[in-house]
Amino acid sequence: MGYKKEMHLFGIDSCYADDESTHVGGSIVEQQLVKIRVCGRWFTVAPWMAMQASDFKAIAPLFSHNGIRLIVHGTGLIPYIATFFGLETPDMRVTLLEKLRRLSHSLYLLYIELRSSPQLLGGSYAGI
Repeated sequence: MGYKKEMHLFGIDSCYADDESTHVGGSIVEQQLVKIRVCGRWFTVAPWMAMQASDFKAIAPLFSHNGIRLIVHGTGLIPYIATFFGLETPDMRVTLLEKLRRLSHSLYLLYIELRSSPQLLGGSYAGI
């Protein structure tokens, strides 16, 4: 259809900056703030921003699958999530220390999940 095979995404941080302001002139609606954690890193968001990030997690692989290269600019929640998908994030670099922290965090969460679910390990609750 004549569309390019790459998309640059700007301004989709989906989180508040440190001063908790949004948009250029601020929001005209009072926002309920929620703190969420993604792999050990905390973000302050409004509920609609969290939904935006959730939608991005579902949509980004579809773009990649269809041959569209996404380049996500910024340093907020969605660019951070984009690093997990291996998308290009020119403003955000993932260091070796960050990669190790992500790996250790995921192993810790797996340990907690297995520890709290004995049936996964064939424990005394298996078969119930």
